Amino acid sequence: MIIATVTTETTLNWCERLSHQRPLTRFDNLVMSLSSQDIDELSQAVRFWDHAYQRLQPGPFTGELQQVHLGGIQLLRAAWSQTLMARGQCPSGTIAFGVHLAMRGQAVWRHHACDGRHLLVNPDREVDLKATDNYEIAVITIDKIRLQEQLEHYCPNLGEAWQQQSVLQPDTDSINALAAYLRLFFNWMQRHPHSLAQSPLQTVFVQDILSLLQAAIVSAVDRPIPRPYAHKRIHLVKEAEALMRANAPQPLTLTALCQALQTSERTLIYSFQDVFDMSPMAYFKAQRLNGVHRQLKAANPTEAKVKEIALQWGFSHMGHFSQDYKAMFNESPSQTLRRS
Repeated sequence: MIIATVTTETTLNWCERLSHQRPLTRFDNLVMSLSSQDIDELSQAVRFWDHAYQRLQPGPFTGELQQVHLGGIQLLRAAWSQTLMARGQCPSGTIAFGVHLAMRGQAVWRHHACDGRHLLVNPDREVDLKATDNYEIAVITIDKIRLQEQLEHYCPNLGEAWQQQSVLQPDTDSINALAAYLRLFFNWMQRHPHSLAQSPLQTVFVQDILSLLQAAIVSAVDRPIPRPYAHKRIHLVKEAEALMRANAPQPLTLTALCQALQTSERTLIYSFQDVFDMSPMAYFKAQRLNGVHRQLKAANPTEAKVKEIALQWGFSHMGHFSQDYKAMFNESPSQTLRRS
């Protein structure tokens, strides 16, 4: 059992503390807690996931991550103070389930509006989550074959159709029982991390969590499946995002974006409000600010210049850029560069 507990306000990569240990295979025993104001540090700390977080909301950011590997499954608890996007991929050969523990309003998972009633499913590795502010989620990641064998043993008539869905709606008792158990588990883990080294406890926790997960899946099979946002709006937003990425250094306007997409401003605005709860240009600015932030953190402070990096991301007015940057990240661009 490897245990690392880290609390940081800047960048203290807990993985460095494990670098002199033997290499870990996937989901070997691990207990880790991390608190940070650095959004990239949180995403990078999640073992075996290839994903990144991007902030969408200005203001001070705090986040927490608890990560536990027990009995061949990965259990995560993530909490964020600000609205963000999480995108990327979960580990190959696994299936991941998300359980909301706390949230304000609705989150958007793979273009489905969802809340505490829903069980999120990642059937094909793609991570695409817009989390609300004051958000908390637990994620259970398990080998697909293992889960399938367990479900076939206890529920031979269940079938596999549910695995094609991104969101399930279990009955209220099932999803509430799973969420309550996960809350208790992570609270207990925070207080007694060393106790998880006892293999009988590991077995009990894993069996309980998988049993509750199984019950939630079974209860959802015959219930209505939440519908995603209109396909046309999803497609339009994806096309707009692709154009934004390709034109990050350019002063792209809403009019130019609509002309390139051959759509009206009203349609594009409504589509972004549906999917991201923000305007297309506010979303575009947030993406570019995140790009500057990451580049400043990776730059050599003795060689890089804030203005040159800002220009690379389409910010030509340094006064407005500095104000927007400080509002988003709670520090000036030069402070970020000095910390790199």
